[in-house]
Amino acid sequence: MPISLIDTEKREGKAQACEIACLRQLRAWSMFVADMPALNRRSHRLRDFSLYILIAVAVAGFAILLGVHSAKTGQQPDVAFKWPGFALNTLFVFGSSLRAVRRFLKRPKLWAMVGGFLLLHGTIGALVIYRVERIPLIWYVPVDAAEISVLIRVLSWAFANEDKPQRA
Repeated sequence: MPISLIDTEKREGKAQACEIACLRQLRAWSMFVADMPALNRRSHRLRDFSLYILIAVAVAGFAILLGVHSAKTGQQPDVAFKWPGFALNTLFVFGSSLRAVRRFLKRPKLWAMVGGFLLLHGTIGALVIYRVERIPLIWYVPVDAAEISVLIRVLSWAFANEDKPQRA
């Protein structure tokens, strides 16, 4: 089947448009990086790497302590993972919600509301953890989705009037 001249021109045009878009992105990125001093970038990399190492050591230490504790007490692993699972769940829910409303992070009203929701979340979560013997991790998926959705909607609703420009 012969390839027409029009198809070749279309392909070349798309390839050229893609190349131009890539060059624009590269130029924008290089301008962003050029604004940062080289020494500042190096110190941030060292700080970030050190933080990653510290987090990895903390997680490994926690896992070791949890294993030793489970071996000494004879607890089932499911029991030991209820609280850490709930803690990670809490970090995920509130971290995702705060990321969605980050333009309001400097407002005390946001932190008061988040504190109230955190107290509510912790209370209900603690009651569930005490009452339920084994919590399957799959339960966190729909609960997290609902919690994040409600939290973002309530926080956005609370700041909806403050986000609009005031009329004189």
